[in-house]
Amino acid sequence: MANIFRAYQRQIANHPFRTGAITSGLLFGMGDVIAQQGIEKKGIQQHNFAATARMAAYGTCVFGPAAVGWYKVLEKYIVIKNRPNVEMISRVAADQLIFAPVGIAVFFASMATMEGGNAQEKLAESWWVALRANWNVWPAVQLINFRFVPLEMRVLFANVISVGWNSYLSWLNSLQQNKKTEATPSQAVDEKKNVIEAVADIAKEEV
Repeated sequence: MANIFRAYQRQIANHPFRTGAITSGLLFGMGDVIAQQGIEKKGIQQHNFAATARMAAYGTCVFGPAAVGWYKVLEKYIVIKNRPNVEMISRVAADQLIFAPVGIAVFFASMATMEGGNAQEKLAESWWVALRANWNVWPAVQLINFRFVPLEMRVLFANVISVGWNSYLSWLNSLQQNKKTEATPSQAVDEKKNVIEAVADIAKEEV
């Protein structure tokens, strides 16, 4: 295990964008598998492999490279000498007020495009719900990330915590497609609340 971790450190140091992209793709795909099998209980025969592939593609092609670049931007441009706590809080604020809203919008727009759906409709349905859930989990995660984790390992740390979060995003992305099925509106609301609480619990345990 130690050898694998050292090999990963070498790769992320020498090829940060490529390594971040591959790591993100694998963990986004894992998040979708957890959503389908752990939350929705679909079973292997009913598993939507195309949805898993879309999540993995998004993690590889969009989130991974964007996150690596974003952390480098924060490290370079938000520097407050001799005030590490203010610097850390400023980076978290920028992450949550800039990267999170934009990133969540790009996620749902990308999913809608790959599914052949309506991006505007999906954003209207899911963006604000996801962003509010994000603010319940990620400020605390990023405080730890910016305070204790070296720059080159921050994408990995965020991706590990993201396994639960990506499960939630995957489930929320599929909610719009399934909302016209048997579930009543009250049942859908109750299900949404249960999943948000479950993902928040998973994230807290991983932190």
